[in-house]
Amino acid sequence: MKIKYSYNYIDSKVNKINSLYNKFILNPLAKVIVFFISNFTKVKPYQITIFGTLLAIFSSYLFYNGKLIYGAIIFQLTEILDGCDGLLARVRSSESIFGIILDYYTDVFRLTFNIIGFSLFLFRKGAVEAGILTLIFLGLNFSESFIDISYLKIKSILEKRDKILLSKLDEKIISIKKFLEKRGLKVNMLHYHERIFFVLFLAPIIKKYILFSALGIILVLFSIHLKLLLDIAIVKDHLINKGPIYLRTLKDI
Repeated sequence: MKIKYSYNYIDSKVNKINSLYNKFILNPLAKVIVFFISNFTKVKPYQITIFGTLLAIFSSYLFYNGKLIYGAIIFQLTEILDGCDGLLARVRSSESIFGIILDYYTDVFRLTFNIIGFSLFLFRKGAVEAGILTLIFLGLNFSESFIDISYLKIKSILEKRDKILLSKLDEKIISIKKFLEKRGLKVNMLHYHERIFFVLFLAPIIKKYILFSALGIILVLFSIHLKLLLDIAIVKDHLINKGPIYLRTLKDI
């Protein structure tokens, strides 16, 4: 069978600036999977999304019943598939609003069900503190989405000022951003997938529930504060230099 989409072409459709886990684990695996799916099957992106959601239901069931290793491995498989649906859509030029919305809701569903399943297991086991920390982690993940509104608010406030100056902190943040992006990394290189890896893989595998749940919470709080600082620096830099400015999603920093 003739290869329609080369590996290099598929690689060109991958976001080049990513967090550590995305760049070195999830994306390389997603590229291999999408290479075979795009060339040898008629599977559609939304079908991958739905299949990943079904696997997430199964992994949450495994977490709840104490099959932690199996639950952790299968959930990580859903993380890989989460990168495959969007990549397949870009490769086949079949991106759609429906697919984007479906992907968003299924991401929320996957994380929520698995955190709750894992937390309920911890409560039944008597690890109440770990269960509470895991639920706090879930709540903070969702609260982070409200911070995204700050981007437009900051821009609106700064546009009204007669004079805008970059502070030394702003300059340092922008310098670090450019340095990391040249190497294909985001400023916040330990972001969404990394902290979920701590809570829903390392915690159940190593059985250090409190340690890795606490680390997940610390990463969320760090991400929120870094995002605010980055927003201010980027908006100031744009207004001073009149360069392009983009609306971003939570995964963009």
